[in-house]
Amino acid sequence: MVDSRCFYSLSKLFRSKYLSAKSKLSIYKTIIRPVTTYGCEAWSLTALETQKLAVFERKVLGKVFGPMKDEDGDYCIRMNHES
Repeated sequence: MVDSRCFYSLSKLFRSKYLSAKSKLSIYKTIIRPVTTYGCEAWSLTALETQKLAVFERKVLGKVFGPMKDEDGDYCIRMNHES
């Protein structure tokens, strides 16, 4: 199962309005991704585990880039095919 404790420990940073998306993406690439995939050389990934890792990555990237505005100026949640 994907260990998301690292992500939740840094969730305050991802909610911050003072950090740019580029900085948040850098935090994800340098801290969260290596911690999550630590020891992956020894894993034998099943399709379900691969799917869980993909869902976790989309969750983190959704926090980094936030919601998007539509034509009316309303915010909406990004769907998987829109990312």
